[in-house]
Amino acid sequence: MLGSLGREFAALGRLAYFDTPTQGVPTSGGTEALREAIRSWESGDADWKAWEVEANATRAAVAALLGCASSDVALIPSVVAAAATVAAQLSPGRVIVADREYRSNLLPWLAQRRFGREVTVLGDEGNLSERIAEEATRGAALVAISSVQSADGARADLRRVVSTAHENGVLVFIDASQSMGVLETAVEDVQPDFVAAVGYKWLLGARGAGYFYVRPELQQSYWPIMAGPMSAADVLEGKYYGEPYTPFDDARRFDQPLAWLTWVAARPGLETLVRVGIGELERHALDLSSRFRAACAAMGFEENLSATELPSPIVVLSVPDATGLHRDLLRHGVKTSVRPTGVRFGFHLYNDDAQVDTAWEVLAKDRWAA
Repeated sequence: MLGSLGREFAALGRLAYFDTPTQGVPTSGGTEALREAIRSWESGDADWKAWEVEANATRAAVAALLGCASSDVALIPSVVAAAATVAAQLSPGRVIVADREYRSNLLPWLAQRRFGREVTVLGDEGNLSERIAEEATRGAALVAISSVQSADGARADLRRVVSTAHENGVLVFIDASQSMGVLETAVEDVQPDFVAAVGYKWLLGARGAGYFYVRPELQQSYWPIMAGPMSAADVLEGKYYGEPYTPFDDARRFDQPLAWLTWVAARPGLETLVRVGIGELERHALDLSSRFRAACAAMGFEENLSATELPSPIVVLSVPDATGLHRDLLRHGVKTSVRPTGVRFGFHLYNDDAQVDTAWEVLAKDRWAA
């Protein structure tokens, strides 16, 4: 299946694109849909209702990836919107989060200190899943954790975190921005309370699209603190003025106003992922990641590779001159990103074995040899 997708990413040409953790690449269908929307906009023929149909189609695609009902997914602009909604309405108790989290899943919780909530921030030492689960046994309202860490690709043992938290009456908020669209994220298996993800990385969409899963039992316990027309149940009847305000009785109550063109671009990429199947996507990405790790280890870089509890689609290679390596790779047609932890590689459906070979051939040069 993946071998037939070359035409969807033909614009990449010979570039080995390993920068998905920063920003994914759209399908040709996504960019064409966006071009058509812009053409209709500039000609005055645009139909905003049709654009909102596109947005709602992405809800169904994300639900298919998560294994939940479409009505359990809200359309939001960012992880921040989801985290802020939960943070503002938590029952009394502290929040547990790690300092290594990307700030979209850190600052909304830290901001609650302003309102008197205790927030425990865990340092970088040790196994994060183990430490956050252990901390949950000491009592808390919620733990917040990324399924895969942005900085180094460390993949959490979510089943362990969630089961331990729930045994102790603690809710779990998962930032799945670095896993949704490339790893199995079935909510039936993990049983999280909240899952949020942006759509412009592994989901192949544009910035401004995001998704927020809320466990059905909790949906009516939280109010849409950023209430707007899209969160009102009577929007389906075309009501845009006046009282009353009755939110949807499911996760759609957390819907935010839609940046139309962003959502037009999002649908084709998501539907490509669903068509391929999340199981196939995970196998492909983790096979490439494993191959890359093995090649690096064979060249003496084993101690320079990022550690992870479980196989991850993100690998970070630490070298003294990360910026220099990044530039050298780019000169050879390999796109990565630089983080404080090193040079970051992300493996997705448009990558293949030949591209991995190109990357480690650059690393094998005398300048970089370990």
